[in-house]
Amino acid sequence: MLVLFGIGCLLSLQYCSAPVDEIGDTPSSVILSGGIFGVIRQSQDNFSWHDTDGANVSSSVKFQLTSNSKLDSILWIFPGANPDRLEGVLQAQTEFQGYGSFQPYVAIKSIDSTSSKITRIRLDTIFSNPIKVNYSVDDWNSFTTSGPDVWDNFGTSDILIGRDTIVDQSTDSIIIKKRFEGLNGGDPTIKFSYKINQNVSADIKTGNNKKFSVIIDGFERFSAREVKNKQFFDVSIPLKNKDQFDLEIIRYPSLFSTEWEVSTDDPSSIDPQTITMYQPNANENTLIGYPSVTASTTVMFNYGSYNYGSVSSGFELVENGDPIKLLEGQYKLEVTLERGLPIRYSIEEGLNLGDNEVRFDLFIYDFRLEF
Repeated sequence: MLVLFGIGCLLSLQYCSAPVDEIGDTPSSVILSGGIFGVIRQSQDNFSWHDTDGANVSSSVKFQLTSNSKLDSILWIFPGANPDRLEGVLQAQTEFQGYGSFQPYVAIKSIDSTSSKITRIRLDTIFSNPIKVNYSVDDWNSFTTSGPDVWDNFGTSDILIGRDTIVDQSTDSIIIKKRFEGLNGGDPTIKFSYKINQNVSADIKTGNNKKFSVIIDGFERFSAREVKNKQFFDVSIPLKNKDQFDLEIIRYPSLFSTEWEVSTDDPSSIDPQTITMYQPNANENTLIGYPSVTASTTVMFNYGSYNYGSVSSGFELVENGDPIKLLEGQYKLEVTLERGLPIRYSIEEGLNLGDNEVRFDLFIYDFRLEF
């Protein structure tokens, strides 16, 4: 009976306890993130092209992956490129399409199965330097212009000159424009430098009238007014999420021609026979005219059938006002307006239109899109 009890206890112990040497016999896998050393080298990471349509732009880049680990899987990812992915190679080449900033990377996997019980799978992602495909202008002649022909591409360089001109009030603004396409929904920044050359001394400020504006998709994003004369200034205009946009650069003339004129009863005494009166962009309450008098004469300010001259009681607008007497010479006539009507005038000798202090030329340098 004692023997039976011992056998029962032995059976009970075997039933409740597992053998120690059976623990961990089932293989398992552990996935680890990171920890694989790798370096990507690329043949080029910065491009600059001159076509405003990114559909015509392709940038070829070669990549090389270096790692001190055994790699069991390699997957290259090239956003915005063709091909956009490659597998199983340490060296790859692709073509990035259009403009923008592109971030290539490679997804790699390393499997360590040296242990019979645990397989370690390491996953890692290695990024290259971003690929920047930018635009820079090299020929402004490819842009479309409207208004008087004042735009000049300086030789074969990237300098645009907006020369001074005088336009009719009815003439459209002086515009140079272009559409930019193929930007891949990127965030370009428009960058350029500009200079205002006014025909007065350097290091003084120009007038507060608007000199030029940059319009993007119909909205003004930059304008230049009162700046130091004959000095370059840098401009940056950030844009967001652009596949394309329309650019307009508007150069405002310093003088507008008006319907006011200077005339005389003896047309042969002034040159030309009818002198246009101009309105400075800087001051809508002023008229300026430059008659060249070849023989002593009398002149009138005319607005249609109305004449403006000097009378004993002061200055007034009348249909038959007293004329202003001028001797032979070159003159600047300046008329002050109040609510559109002349109230006084002044006369300076020895000045012509080329001497007008409000005239200026515009220079735009190194225009580009950067991503």
